[in-house]
Amino acid sequence: MNRFVAAGTAALVLGLGAGVAGAAAGSGPGPGSGSGSGSGSGLRGAVTVYAAGGSGAGGGAAAGCGGPGAFADVAAGASVRVADSAGAVVATAALGAGQGLPDGGGCRYPFALRRVPAGDVVISVGAQPGLRLSAADLDALGRRVELRLGA
Repeated sequence: MNRFVAAGTAALVLGLGAGVAGAAAGSGPGPGSGSGSGSGSGLRGAVTVYAAGGSGAGGGAAAGCGGPGAFADVAAGASVRVADSAGAVVATAALGAGQGLPDGGGCRYPFALRRVPAGDVVISVGAQPGLRLSAADLDALGRRVELRLGA
């Protein structure tokens, strides 16, 4: 079940037991060039994996990184895929180097795709379930998304 939540920043929440959410990303560009087909605009964002209880490790480049349990497939270099409404993969990129969260409770991995064709899409990372976004959602989010796992 997808729903829009408006509280200062547009956010999309995907109601899955695994705790996957999407929101407007508030930081700068991610790494890599990504690939895509057809005309469209770039898409930037990050995947944040939250660790249960946090490690207290602080915010270093690798502190708190290394997806726990069900999110072990989400790490630097993991595939970010964008599929169109028919399910065809239309753009790919790799997650960049993880940055530990300041409280040591997880890790944030940026990504960037040069071209994502216009239209509805599903964004997925590793073996995690995808987040479906309409073209209007992408535009409302400024083509910046944040996927949150374990939040």
